[in-house]
Amino acid sequence: MKHPKYRERVNKKTEKEFWENFSKTQLNSSNRLEKYERIAINLLGELKGKTVLDCGIGVGRSTLFLSQQDAVVIGFDISFSLLKRVKKKLLPITKGKSRVVEMEGERMGFKAEKFDKVLGIYFLHHTTLQQAVAEIERVMKKGGRGVFVENFGFNLLLNFFRKYVTGKWGVKKYGSPSEHPLTFKDLKLLKSYFKKVDLIVPDFLFFRLLSRQVFQFKYKPINWVCSILDKWIYKGFKSLKHYSYTQIILVEK
Repeated sequence: MKHPKYRERVNKKTEKEFWENFSKTQLNSSNRLEKYERIAINLLGELKGKTVLDCGIGVGRSTLFLSQQDAVVIGFDISFSLLKRVKKKLLPITKGKSRVVEMEGERMGFKAEKFDKVLGIYFLHHTTLQQAVAEIERVMKKGGRGVFVENFGFNLLLNFFRKYVTGKWGVKKYGSPSEHPLTFKDLKLLKSYFKKVDLIVPDFLFFRLLSRQVFQFKYKPINWVCSILDKWIYKGFKSLKHYSYTQIILVEK
């Protein structure tokens, strides 16, 4: 299949600066996996003895967990400060079996078909997508599987909110300046590189974003109402589930 042409480019300098600053807020971050991380890792399948690439590892929760499953893991990130903290946690667990490196997802220094599995937690939408997807396909073994937790731009109301409301009138802006929630065009790109591309929606994330962005989760009654509304839509309106902000992509080569 012919690959779609892309013009978008992520500013790696601003991305690196954002994640270096982010690392300062993560001094006491937990190693406990979050919901989407657990689901994504389960979707990878058998891990024992497998070579796994962990893309954009952040605070390293997924890297640590993968290493404990007897997988040979290489994790990478563009933030030196985040990697420095992960190394301290990783070495006592893996005794050198797994490692982390500073690297950009668009230019991986690995040989072709090196990895059985590839994991990315909120990684792809921070990259120049076509370059990153091409590299993932290159380093993944034939028959290999990749799983990516991502933010999506399918919901027009959320897109409006992101563009015209966040960062203004006291509404906090999360995320880096260059990030770009994935679109239908991006899914088409993925399908041009992999024989199988599935979207998995574990729950509906919409109203809880309102509670986070506007109220920073400060008010329990509002948090509860937003959570109930998201669950109600997910269970009662299955046709709307792909308007969820966060979804999981499963690919196979």
